[in-house]
Amino acid sequence: MIMVVSGSVKKNAWQEDTIVQNDVVFYYSYLPAVWIYNDMSFSFLDNHEDESIKGIRIWTVENEFGNKFSKMTAGESILLSPFFLVAHQVAKAQGEVANGYSPTYYFSIVVAAWFYFFLALLLIRSVLYQLNINELIVSITLLTLTLGTNLIYYASIEVGMSHIYSFFLFALGLWGTVKWHASPKWWNSILLGGTLGLIVLTRIPNAIFLIVPAVYGVYSKKSLMDKVQFIKVNFGRLIGVVLAFGVTVMIQPLLWKWGTGEWLVYSYSDEGFFFLDPQVLGTLFSFRKGLFIYVPILIVGFTGIFLLRSQSKPLFLPILLFTLINVYVLSSWWCWWFGGGLGNRAFIESYALLAIPLAFGFEWIRKKLTVVILFSLVGVAISFNFFLLNKYLDGVLHFDAMTKDAFVAMFNKGYQKESYWDKMLHPSYANRVIGKDENEPYTKLLFDVNDTTLSNQEFPLTPYEELGSEYFTKYQTKINLIGNLTLPESMDSNQFVAVVLDIRDPRFTKSFQYETINFNADSLMLGRKKQFNVTFDTPRVWGENIVVKMFIWNKSDQSLESLSFKGTQLIY
Repeated sequence: MIMVVSGSVKKNAWQEDTIVQNDVVFYYSYLPAVWIYNDMSFSFLDNHEDESIKGIRIWTVENEFGNKFSKMTAGESILLSPFFLVAHQVAKAQGEVANGYSPTYYFSIVVAAWFYFFLALLLIRSVLYQLNINELIVSITLLTLTLGTNLIYYASIEVGMSHIYSFFLFALGLWGTVKWHASPKWWNSILLGGTLGLIVLTRIPNAIFLIVPAVYGVYSKKSLMDKVQFIKVNFGRLIGVVLAFGVTVMIQPLLWKWGTGEWLVYSYSDEGFFFLDPQVLGTLFSFRKGLFIYVPILIVGFTGIFLLRSQSKPLFLPILLFTLINVYVLSSWWCWWFGGGLGNRAFIESYALLAIPLAFGFEWIRKKLTVVILFSLVGVAISFNFFLLNKYLDGVLHFDAMTKDAFVAMFNKGYQKESYWDKMLHPSYANRVIGKDENEPYTKLLFDVNDTTLSNQEFPLTPYEELGSEYFTKYQTKINLIGNLTLPESMDSNQFVAVVLDIRDPRFTKSFQYETINFNADSLMLGRKKQFNVTFDTPRVWGENIVVKMFIWNKSDQSLESLSFKGTQLIY
């Protein structure tokens, strides 16, 4: 915990405003909407006269009726609510704009991450002790989970992402499962059911965890019959689990109903699973985000599952089935590398379950190979993890474009050479979302203007092409503008023709991006047709109001008699 807290303090992300960004914007949006503005329709965002909404960062999805809602579910916001409400009172007492978006609120997220992570470690520790694991092995397991995997990054730096909260919920769910089967009291039933509900509300694919309590204790025909008998005897308490689960999960439909008038919505648009084309090898072994490449110590955890068959029979089948199905489901998600981040972040919550076979694997190594080899293995794992962590924080380890050559170059300081970045292979998100190979770029023809005359214009409106934000809100893009133009022979050297890219929100005067490439008498031969080829990098611009204009700006006092103009978009 000292390492986690010191890492957070050193990064100081709450002051740098780097916590509520990317997916966190969606997860966090419930808190100001419910607790401050009391409006899940997000209509308060349209009240531009309200000074308090300045600085708010909320992204929404709209259904066919124009109703707005968050892309993510509310589980993380529920866990953050106590910390948020305290921060809200502190912000008001300090005279801040109490809208949910200031360092006071961001720091509350950091504290919440510390709190839930610490509880998770205590819960895992408790389960390991109940399984009669040697105290030394318990300590090494917790140390390795924290410092030998990418868990420390999400516990100390990207604390707004959902994974550290799901990690806590998995640990609580595991602890609650063992507790309920040992003592199926009403309180344990409510705790287990509520935990399972929060697991689903935080990340819906984590519903796979329900397998764990469902098959816990089943490892033979006799144990199956014992489980059935246990359920019969404690059927009322099982109903308590189901009711607590149902009441908790029902929070999300109620929020949707409040905001949109609909009980159920699908917020992921064109994103989905390709269950007939799971990318298992890439998920586990690719240099882009392979689990065993970035966290190789988990090989011990995966192989240790088979030790459970003899060492901890009640947990063998639950953890085995969960792991197999989890790998399959995560590998089937269209973006199997799960965007940016250090390693494959989608597996982080499952570390709470893998801690069990990891501990038994460490115990086997200690007994069969000596404690020296165990310490050496853990030391190498922690050193390797911190090497990757530092390279990631330095911007050397790319968040989604690593290849084998680039990965190897990190170790021999090849990243200091300009050729290092040429070794990257950027995935095409636009290709992958439709089930195609992410290693091939997705190219789209935006427009094609053929052989026209461009007169002198006081304001550059002809010809131009205008695109809506739907081209730019999801994926990193480049725009390539290609064309031919002929400059008049009498054109003065101080006059020019420009290729222009302008990205703006019409509600404001300032552009997000405005770039020009000028052509004049010094750069082109007058009277002759000349081809231009210009590439613009476009930023990730969020919001339905964004407009992108591309045009030729004729600033000479003569017409261009020959002009062709074509825009192509390269989408990663």
